Amino acid sequence: MVSTQLLLLSPLIAPLAAAAFAALGRRWNGVQRAVTFAALVVVIAAGVLLVVESLSSGVVSTVVGAKSSLTGIALTADPFGAALVAATGVLAAVVTATVVATGDDRSSFLQPLMLVLLGGACGSFLAGDLFNLFVFFEVVLIGSYVLLILLGGLPQLRAARVYVTVNLIGTMLLLTGIAGVFAATGTVNLARLAQQPVVESGAAPGAVLVVLAFTVKAGLLPFSGWLAVGYPVVQRTTMALFAGTLTTVGVAALYRVVLLAFDGSPVLRGGVLVVAVVTLLLASVAAVAANPHGRVLGLLIVTQVGFMAAGFGLGTAAAVTAGVFFVLQDVVIKAAAVLAYRPLGESAAPGGGARAVALTGFALLALSLVGVPPLAGFVGKALLVEAAFEAGSVVVVVAVLVASAATLAALLPLWWHVSGRGGGESGGGASSARLSACVGPAVAVAAAALVVGIAPGWLLAVAEGAAEVLVDPAVYARQVLGS
Repeated sequence: MVSTQLLLLSPLIAPLAAAAFAALGRRWNGVQRAVTFAALVVVIAAGVLLVVESLSSGVVSTVVGAKSSLTGIALTADPFGAALVAATGVLAAVVTATVVATGDDRSSFLQPLMLVLLGGACGSFLAGDLFNLFVFFEVVLIGSYVLLILLGGLPQLRAARVYVTVNLIGTMLLLTGIAGVFAATGTVNLARLAQQPVVESGAAPGAVLVVLAFTVKAGLLPFSGWLAVGYPVVQRTTMALFAGTLTTVGVAALYRVVLLAFDGSPVLRGGVLVVAVVTLLLASVAAVAANPHGRVLGLLIVTQVGFMAAGFGLGTAAAVTAGVFFVLQDVVIKAAAVLAYRPLGESAAPGGGARAVALTGFALLALSLVGVPPLAGFVGKALLVEAAFEAGSVVVVVAVLVASAATLAALLPLWWHVSGRGGGESGGGASSARLSACVGPAVAVAAAALVVGIAPGWLLAVAEGAAEVLVDPAVYARQVLGS
């Protein structure tokens, strides 16, 4: 039986240690790849085990470095955080398989940086207090800063300037907010904060700053400029990794911190809901008019953030279930859509059977983003619309439907572009062969999206279990603190 502490530490230590070994072995590509995939297996296995344990026995928790959560590093795995660890591990495996297949890992530092980003993301999903959440946020951002400019030129440097500036503002807001919460309550531990009325105890200003910082990290409007600027200029495999991790850590923090530590404050949730609705409408409409296609994909990723945050903003048990379900399937699907578009949009597009498979995969993933049955995206949006109706929020229902229609309109030019290209017979050669190789991982995700859409019961059970914890902070505090 794996110890609780080892199980919680594995998703953090495995990728970060593997990143160090991969950097040291950068001259041996085979060693790098073996170490990377070994770390990904550990992350996925640990995530799955944590999901099972948290659903069957309650929140899994430990304190590293001390006996008390007041002085040690608190790690907690509620069902939502554990499921995100597993989903992010799957995302990283899909992206890494594509990188290896296409030879995009020509930079010996690409895989170590991807592992650093993964380790930071897993840490943010399992952090049991606000300060360690901040630390893991910065680990994610350090990895992403370098990935953004790796093998890049002037466009990447310009995008990095915006990216760094906006995220530094978010970092300053988060640190200031954490200090305010600690000054008012004497703790930053999520379980201990769940035991007291944080907003009423004088921590309201700090809580507002923390939530504002999370909206910056999540890429909600008006703080999504770094997404729209940065995503189109990076290589597609890096864009896919960013799509599934950078915004997700911010959205996950909204769910875990505000619902658990800040007692689901209606004021804080209401503010985020307004921003989510505005993001849904403006980003999706902007995507319809955007060009080039990299910018379209970037804006559609911003739109997906609006969907993810809407469930949190509504705050009911049904809405949180819908939001959790949407986040878990969206983490991998939007990234795979970027990967599936890559071989079709390149000048050396594959031909023959590989082209037909790639087109089918991209079509399924794009339709899942739109929310067409029987795909996973449809289930998530249907749950969200149903929860909005139950909460009496017609505005959210309209926003979801309008944003979905706009997403379809934005994706149609991309489909016309890739379906009208030549099959690549004249392009042949190594370049076309490498592009054909990246079809497999994305198509596998497309098939999974179809399976989840047809039989969503198992993922819905995870979402319902996660929502039960998120909407009842007292249960979370009791399971973590044992009192």
